[in-house]
This record gives sequence, C-alpha cells and structure tokens, in this order.
Amino acid sequence: MEKPDAAGRGSTFPVQTRAIVRYGPGMRNFTCACGSTVYFENTSCLNCGRPLGFVPEAGLLTSFDDAPGALESEKLALHPRLNRQSYRYCRNHTESDTCNWMVPSEQPADYCLSCRLNETIPNLDDPRRVQLWYEVEKAKRRTIFTLLALGLPISSKADGPKGLSFKILSDRRLDADVHATDERASTGHLNGTITISLAEADSSLREEMRERLNEGYRTLLGHVRHEMGHYYWFLLIDGRSALTDFRSLFGDERSNYADSLEAHYESGPPADWQRRHVSAYASSHPWEDFAETWAHYMHIIDTLETASDSDLRFQGKALGRPTHDFDPELDLGISNPPTDFSWVLDDWFTLSQGMNLLNRSMGLGDAYPFALSATAQLKLGFIHRLVAAQPPLGH
Repeated sequence: MEKPDAAGRGSTFPVQTRAIVRYGPGMRNFTCACGSTVYFENTSCLNCGRPLGFVPEAGLLTSFDDAPGALESEKLALHPRLNRQSYRYCRNHTESDTCNWMVPSEQPADYCLSCRLNETIPNLDDPRRVQLWYEVEKAKRRTIFTLLALGLPISSKADGPKGLSFKILSDRRLDADVHATDERASTGHLNGTITISLAEADSSLREEMRERLNEGYRTLLGHVRHEMGHYYWFLLIDGRSALTDFRSLFGDERSNYADSLEAHYESGPPADWQRRHVSAYASSHPWEDFAETWAHYMHIIDTLETASDSDLRFQGKALGRPTHDFDPELDLGISNPPTDFSWVLDDWFTLSQGMNLLNRSMGLGDAYPFALSATAQLKLGFIHRLVAAQPPLGH
C-alpha cells in the first residue's frame, strides 16, 4: 500500500523525512544536551539546569548556553542541527513567563511566531488571569507546532487579509462579583480572527459546561484545534476547488448558520448523528462538521506520532504499519478517495482502544470517547488529502 507521502510536505522541520513514513509530524519526544528527557512546555532542564526553548523555524526544543561577550538575552542553541545559532526568548517569556518560544537574534521582532498572532490578551494585573492565559497559550502553541510540521500556512493579519489573529478575552464568569466589568466572552472564529474565552481555561467552568451540554469530551486544546478548523476552511476551501468535494461530504455551507445552531440547541442532534458525524455538535451545520472533524484529525495525527515516537506497542503491533485497505460502506462520489489514510485509522483504532482501557484502569473516563463511522472516516480522509495537497511553504 502506498503510504501518505505528502503529509507535512514542505515543512521546514528537519526531521520531516522520518515523520512522513508514519503519520505526519506530530508532537515528539525531546532531549536536553545533557541527555535528559524534556517536555514541550519546559523552560529549563531539571537535571542540568540549562535554559530550554522551542525554535519554531526548526521544530526543535533545545537547550541553550549564554553567548559569550554578547547581550545577556542572547542564547546559543546546543542542538546539533542548529549549529550554535543565536536566539533570544520571546518577550512574553521575559515579561510574564508565559512563553518558551525563541526568536532568532538577527530578527527585530520582540515576540515569537505564536505570540505575534495575538490581537488581544487579558489584563495581566490579575495573577489568576495570567495563569489562565498561559494555559490558552500552551494549547495554541501545541496546535501551531503541528500545523507548522504539516506544512500548513500560518501568517498574521499584518501579512494579508487572510492572515490569522487571536483575541484571548477575559470573562465575567471568572469572578464571583456579579458586577464584574468583563463581559461574557464567546469562543469562535470570524474571517481569520479566533476568539478564545479565558473561561475555557478554567477547569471547573469547562467541566460545568461539558456536563450542561452533555458532552463526552471538552478540552482547551480541542477548542483551539476546532477554531483552527474554521480558519483553514476559510483559507483552503472557501471559493477554491476543494469546495465541491467538501459539499459532497459535509453538506452545503450556504444553509443559514444561525438558524441551524438555534435548531441544534433547541431540538438536539438527529437520532442517527453517529452514522455521519464525529460528534453531536458536528451535525449542527457543515461548517461545524468540518471544524469538529479537523480537530479530530489533529488529535489523531498528534497522538499517533507521539505514541510512535515513544515506541509504544499495542496487541504486539508496532504502530505505523498498514494492515488493510480502506473499505468505506458508502460511496459518496468524491474524487480521489483517501485510500492512503486507512492504515492511519487502523493504528488509531488500536491505539485509542488501548488508551481507553488504560484510563479505565486508573478510574478515569475514556481518553477518546468517540466511534468513527464509515462516513466520518471519509471526512477525515478528505482533510488528510487537503493537508497533503498544500504547496511547500515559501512557494
């Protein structure tokens, strides 16, 4: 079987070739210069104390040494692929300790690639809001890592009308005082601007909302990935050749969005929503169907790559090897059926079932409480092909 040889094509990540032969470049394991395992959010190595930072241009979390004779802020990257190049921390690291991404020393920018996308951030005079903002930024950076690794375009509003920006808004639900000045913020997307309510970073408020909406799964990372799905529909499908196949699979997005959401919240999803959608909310409108499916695609690719990079095995099977052909129950007439995605799904079913069993052994809910119908698999395959078809970055 032919493997998905274009997943992530064009990424500037130097480890790209290794990642392609599995799922696409998702979250990986990282190592300090001293040999200790370090994690994506770390700012220093617990073993040797060296500062750590993520270099988005290279896709690497690396340790640093101070640059001799240079400004105190300048650091020399110790990863062998970076050849002791000079970097400095993003301004949000030095001012609020909320970022560990780096900026090349020769660039004039104060902020890293991720933080430059911020249009609005919360009031940083309140320590609680700073901590919740940090949680949002962690989810945003993790999402951007995977998007960059997949070779997807990321640009700011300053670069053009279809650029991306974030409004991270405080929310009066965070305050016990009913006279709080903050409005109630809504998470959403509009024309390239993603709004994230800070309340989604509060675990108790998020769990309260999950129970009220009868959802099996609600995470901050899932929210960011979902809203990114709206953005990439706007960027890659709206008015482009992929729109025809999108409508064949997801439906006609020209149906009234507000009316569709109102009907969904008043009457609930169709009784048979699981036959066609990844989640109940996905049944509300084609835009939401795409965004939900996009978020699931990101979950799948990132988790599989992490498991594969960690050499996990389930049922004696090494992840990353195809075992069967794609055999959908329904022929929806789309062009170029996603035959190269079947082995990814095969591994995902193995891994997600194993994760669910492990969680149950710990008394926790399922890590992935979803069943993917044949139609949902086709939709995931459509997104896989859409991502793989993007031209290399810089072209």
